[in-house]
Amino acid sequence: MQDPEHLLFYNTECRVRVYEIVPSITSLTRGFYFTSSNDVRPTHVCWSFGDGTDTCISVDPTSTEIPRRIKHEYPAPGVYRACVKVLFANGCTASDCVEVSIRSFTDLCGGYYSDSLISAGTYLFKGFSIHKPDDAVLGYTWTFGDGSSGSGQTVTHSYHAAGVYRVCLFIKTQNGCETKICNDVRVAGEHEARLQLSPNPVINTLRAIFYSTHNETVKIKIINASGAVVKEYSRDAVMGSNTWEFDVSGLVSGAYSFVVQSPNQFVSGIFFKF
Repeated sequence: MQDPEHLLFYNTECRVRVYEIVPSITSLTRGFYFTSSNDVRPTHVCWSFGDGTDTCISVDPTSTEIPRRIKHEYPAPGVYRACVKVLFANGCTASDCVEVSIRSFTDLCGGYYSDSLISAGTYLFKGFSIHKPDDAVLGYTWTFGDGSSGSGQTVTHSYHAAGVYRVCLFIKTQNGCETKICNDVRVAGEHEARLQLSPNPVINTLRAIFYSTHNETVKIKIINASGAVVKEYSRDAVMGSNTWEFDVSGLVSGAYSFVVQSPNQFVSGIFFKF
């Protein structure tokens, strides 16, 4: 059965998924972003936040940036349903919704977890509980999306096949606070290149395909043979395949390193400039 917290409505041509950025479980300001399953460019992005407000954004066809992120301030604690609907250039439409739960300051019960890729196919997970000062955690229980489970505030888990896995953390306290947090992790295949650069050698425009394990902002550096950084960029990566283009026409001929890094990821490649 599909997770009721993420109900997808899509046709056979495209789909989107919306994620919530939660500063704290009591914060009235929430961030949202969406990912899409295809490379077709969106033309319109419409958001509704479940509190009677909505907004639509027309995507500038000449811009290299796609407005995938948005912030919204809710009027009060409560449970809301935030949705995104995306119209793509090929006429396909897709939408997704997520439940937004904002607790009052007197009702502290929640949590979150972090994940880091520590080696090929192996992740480090750490859970964090948010509860009242007079409460205490009884246990952290994990499911890793591949049929296995674990316990403890900090755990490591190795995946043996490529794919996208739904990792869930269950937290229970002695005063009855029960929290479930679920997110996806993407495991690259054993022979799947995390970074592909083409054409190589290149004259003017370098195309980079980066397979990300997280939805996050990454830093990109182009480094010459002497070790000097000659170009720097920042890009919002979505979990899975990301395709970017870079103007390298101004670089002198020679060999360069192309580095993509974040707190959770690091990958590099070599290209040659004619």
